[in-house]
Amino acid sequence: MPIEVQNFFQGFNFDTLLALISCIASVVALFLGGSAYSQCQKNKNSFSDTKMFDDNGQDWSQKAGRDIINNGCDVTALAALTASNFEVSLKKAYEQFEQKTNENLYNIIHETSRIIRENKINLGTYTKIDWINVYFEKAKNTSDEYMQGIWAKVLAKEMSEPDSFSYKTLDVLKNMTSKDFYLFEKLCSIQFNGCILQGEDTEARINWKEQLRLSELGVINLDSSKRWYTVPKGGYNSIIDTSRSLIIMMKNNSEQEIKVEYNAFFLTSAGNELLSVETYETQKDYFINFAKELKKKYDKSVHISLHDISLVNSERYEIMQPDLIENS
Repeated sequence: MPIEVQNFFQGFNFDTLLALISCIASVVALFLGGSAYSQCQKNKNSFSDTKMFDDNGQDWSQKAGRDIINNGCDVTALAALTASNFEVSLKKAYEQFEQKTNENLYNIIHETSRIIRENKINLGTYTKIDWINVYFEKAKNTSDEYMQGIWAKVLAKEMSEPDSFSYKTLDVLKNMTSKDFYLFEKLCSIQFNGCILQGEDTEARINWKEQLRLSELGVINLDSSKRWYTVPKGGYNSIIDTSRSLIIMMKNNSEQEIKVEYNAFFLTSAGNELLSVETYETQKDYFINFAKELKKKYDKSVHISLHDISLVNSERYEIMQPDLIENS
């Protein structure tokens, strides 16, 4: 390898080389299919300073290097990449890549600072530097303004409550577009206790194709499963929705313990961690329909009713009357 090329690569680590390889693949694809190729073909046809090789090949690199800069070819497209202009072209591509990732991270940090100030979040001493490094690596390619806002909320929460987000969750978020996260928010609006119901009511709100997408992203597990609640003999149990505004009361009047169960899909650990980014309210009619289905299934053994609740504090609430099932 020529000394100049060796010197060029000495300052690069393995991650940088991977980024360059990815960059090359993208821009070459753009070159082959885009307008840069057409323009540079015209320039190439007018080249006059060529070099001949033993195999009758020709080197257009010297003139191509000037045409990239002077005659309208996009440098970032590496439109006439040859051995002669490789170094300068790749340096420019990498500089632009670094500039954009730095800009993305600065925007995210600025938004995080705003969230912390406006919400008066108390920050302690944060010592998990490895987590910060991974966070920066995962977030740096996010140029979408909406997703930058999500990354900022994640960082603000992690700073105030360390270990809120695992490396796995950061990896999941890295692969989500704003469209994906809007879909995740729709999922959050019908989940409670970390799961969604299996059945027609769920599919009417999030169709099967959308559920598969959420599964591919890693926020929900579509393996069929069951969730159950044990109602002791002569006793009570309850199910509260995510927004803590509704409660299903289950009263067992029999002399034996009863298990109330339903089919569900469970959110993954990453899905549950991302739930904490926003405050979501369960769709009220969805929860009412769920209560009705339980009542229909267990009416002979367990008395089931649905009520609004009023929070007294984080641990106490008051049950309001009447029964919403009877009045819906």
